[in-house]
Amino acid sequence: MKKRTSWMTAIGSLSIFCGVLGLLLSSAIVFSSIQFERSIKAVESSLDQTSEREFMNERMMDAASGTRDELETARSMILPDGLVSIGLSVWLIYLGIATLRMWRSAWWGSLLWSIVSLGWLILMIGTEPVQFGAMSWFILIYPVTLMMSFVQSGWRAAYLGSPRETTG
Repeated sequence: MKKRTSWMTAIGSLSIFCGVLGLLLSSAIVFSSIQFERSIKAVESSLDQTSEREFMNERMMDAASGTRDELETARSMILPDGLVSIGLSVWLIYLGIATLRMWRSAWWGSLLWSIVSLGWLILMIGTEPVQFGAMSWFILIYPVTLMMSFVQSGWRAAYLGSPRETTG
């Protein structure tokens, strides 16, 4: 008989909470990317309409060009980030339910979700499509906590069964 500990209950509940919160925030990112697209088009239009003679020196011209490049980089990453985050959030909600129900899929799924999530977060922080601060590294805490919980032998036995249970 599988026995769920209070820590397993906490992790399952927290996974559902974080998944729902992530789903809401990711949906907001996807919907705001539409507005961001409109804003970028307005900035690009303004930059295109400004003639080169209106810039006082080459330094200002380079700054305007740099702004356009930064906007292009951010634009190319916002929608994919939002969509991947929606997928990760839905997956996390499922994993929370699976953890609370003691389903075998919770063990493998949580480890895989942690690896995929860490990879995606490190990619986003490393490529910096927008400016991240030092605090952005804190978002890595939950995937690491989840992974460290599920690799414990007690959790593995609870979700996958001990060798004695599977052979008997």
